[in-house]
Amino acid sequence: MPFNLLLLPLLGGCLLVSGTHLLAFRAAKQSGERLIFAAASVAVVLLVCARIVTLLLLEHCPHTGTLWRWLAPWDYSGTATGALLLGVFAPQVINRIVGLEEASRRAVQEHGDGLDRLLFEATEREIQLVVTLATGKVYAGWLDWTPPNPGAADAYLRILPTMSGYRTLDHRIQWTTFYQAVYLALGPDTAEPDLQAFTKVIPINQIVTAGLFDPETYDRFNPGDQSTAASPGAEHTGI
Repeated sequence: MPFNLLLLPLLGGCLLVSGTHLLAFRAAKQSGERLIFAAASVAVVLLVCARIVTLLLLEHCPHTGTLWRWLAPWDYSGTATGALLLGVFAPQVINRIVGLEEASRRAVQEHGDGLDRLLFEATEREIQLVVTLATGKVYAGWLDWTPPNPGAADAYLRILPTMSGYRTLDHRIQWTTFYQAVYLALGPDTAEPDLQAFTKVIPINQIVTAGLFDPETYDRFNPGDQSTAASPGAEHTGI
């Protein structure tokens, strides 16, 4: 097969790797060289499948080969094009079989690190997250977006905060701002963009500690701290 035609299955491999939920998470964690190798490996599989389909098509519909040679008179151009088409349409089929939620669960279990598992658990259980930044600032709130690769240098997450504060010298949290009271005052008909205005973008490399956060559990372990219990709207409302 001519070298320039090999670009078609390689492109198909890239599309399959990036477009399939099962593979996209792992691909996001790979470097450029390893990602190209993964795409090339998938391209080989696509080439084999495309060649089989092409031979079957030529056997049962020989006129198709004559027509194709008139349109693209290059050796193995049909196989290369078939590999590209498989790379385009196969992700749609695979994603219907294994949905995003199931693919994410598998990816986190097989390839995720501690932070991946924490972010996935917070999203799946619909529970708040509390993060402490290098500046000492603390945010508790609902995850609005998580990065596919938290280990990347420019990775960040978005939180819709319910409370914020700072760490004291004895490492306790001093809550100073309670956002839920503001959310509740906006009313049930508040548009999504209005809530998004409160979203905080937090670089992953600025996070010192992170964990799941439940106000009621926090109050049980911190009976002397009445900040969460006394704050208006501090209870879980599902915002």
